Amino acid sequence: MTDKGVSLFKLGDYTGAIECYDRALAINPKHENALYNKGLALYKLGNDTGTLTYLDKALAIDPKDKDAL
Repeated sequence: MTDKGVSLFKLGDYTGAIECYDRALAINPKHENALYNKGLALYKLGNDTGTLTYLDKALAIDPKDKDAL
């Protein structure tokens, strides 16, 4: 699901991308890429609080993730 989410993100369909990331997170709540990418999609939608929440969740899994930092 995350690959489809990335494709939708690149097309500018941030809401559709978030739906894909949510499906991936329903299967594995600690899917670091889905957490990070959902944070980016939320940023594109202007949701700063959501962005920080999901980037923090990704950093909790990998504190050295340079992209999430």
